[in-house]
Amino acid sequence: MATSSSRAPDTPPARRWSLRRRLGLLTGGGATVLAIASGLSADLIMERRLRRDYDSDLLEKARVLETLTEQEGDDLEFEAVGDALPEFSRAEKPEYFEIWHDGGETFVRSTSLGDRHLTRAAVPAPRPLLKNRRLPDGREGRTIQLDFVPRFVVRDAEGAEHSVAAAEMPPGVHRQPMTLVLARDLAELRIALTRVRAVLGGAAIAFVVGLIAVVRWAIGRSLRPLQRLADRVERLDPDALDARFSTPDLPAEIVPLASRLDDLLRRLREAIERERLFSSNVAHELRTPVAELRSLAEVAARWPGDREAIRGFFSDVETVAGQMEGLIANLLALARSEAGAETLQPEEAVLEDLTRAVWERLRARAQARALSLDLTARGAGTVVTDVAKLKLILTNLLGNAVDHAPPGSTVACEVRVEEPGFQVSVSNPAPGLEREDLGRLFDRFWRKDEARAGHNAGLGLTLVRSLCVTLGYRVEPRLSDEGRLRIEITGPRVVSA
Repeated sequence: MATSSSRAPDTPPARRWSLRRRLGLLTGGGATVLAIASGLSADLIMERRLRRDYDSDLLEKARVLETLTEQEGDDLEFEAVGDALPEFSRAEKPEYFEIWHDGGETFVRSTSLGDRHLTRAAVPAPRPLLKNRRLPDGREGRTIQLDFVPRFVVRDAEGAEHSVAAAEMPPGVHRQPMTLVLARDLAELRIALTRVRAVLGGAAIAFVVGLIAVVRWAIGRSLRPLQRLADRVERLDPDALDARFSTPDLPAEIVPLASRLDDLLRRLREAIERERLFSSNVAHELRTPVAELRSLAEVAARWPGDREAIRGFFSDVETVAGQMEGLIANLLALARSEAGAETLQPEEAVLEDLTRAVWERLRARAQARALSLDLTARGAGTVVTDVAKLKLILTNLLGNAVDHAPPGSTVACEVRVEEPGFQVSVSNPAPGLEREDLGRLFDRFWRKDEARAGHNAGLGLTLVRSLCVTLGYRVEPRLSDEGRLRIEITGPRVVSA
């Protein structure tokens, strides 16, 4: 029976917009909106200006027609001279005007009207009245209504006309109010507006196209260093982590990014080198006890009947296994501590008693090298902390002193508990250690003298520093002028979970 396995299809990666495209769209869109807004504003301003000029021209022409209307005595005259006003008599696209008496009777009208009449407001307007109206021939037009009083003229003995003010008019003669309506086509205004809008539209389109071209060029040129940086990152090889991204030609905005990449590569290279060194050191540390176990097994196989040799064999096997167990335990504790996987379980403990208990476990190793402990305790001595981790710190701290102190010397330990914290210091003679070595004391597998390493695999002080970070303690090494190494740990009396 054939079986088939169903597998979810690979989901294609989400399409990402490039920075170039985003900047282009945002800049082009912003420029288009700005051009449209500017064009509309300019169109509105130009339209108002053209309409104002159009109305001013219409008013000026109405004032001319007003001055052609005269009153002499009780008679009214409209003095149109020859072909002075041809726009009111032409056959194509004529203009119109009509003047009424105060009673509503037509006084005079343009020949372009024929038998037709213009429309006027029933109530006299205190100022010129402008309106859009349909012209008698059906065209769209604009009218102006002007209510006025004709100028009064008198003739002298020689027949010359003179305007007379109202106070100088002859007795019994009164001025007669008149109404003038002038109408003209809006075609010229429409054409002017169309031309203006065409110019504005063309200018806006040319502006947007030109701006987009300039922006695309500027964006491409500005992003070129970033593209080069991205290409270098893409070509980066894991075996060539010594590359550098900071170059003098980078823009100021990209320099921090390149610097961070350089720093990241440096730390990555150092981490890889540390891991390679760590793997090499672990292999070296395990190879020695494994070789010892193999040698012991070969020796035991040659003399299987020798009970004393077998007893010594198992004793040596136990010692070697203890070394391997200690190494593995320290490695696991260090890995958990550096990964932040440790949880704190605070409990109360007497720091002096805890230190003495740790020394008792190390007493056999110390006696084998004729070492003695000088323990000094001050203060109440009670702390609240993760006792297991603090015990591991003290074990590695005192164990390091036992493994490296010269035979027959004294290991000094001072415990002081005072508000608001505590202090533990362990000191021992350290011949051959220099001040330059203090910075490497906490490195993994570092030992000043390989020949006198003993049980120490070079992880004790590394674990001490990592656990101190977990508990919030501070660890500091010092080397006296007499060549005595002192490692001091300080921290709060109470550690919260």
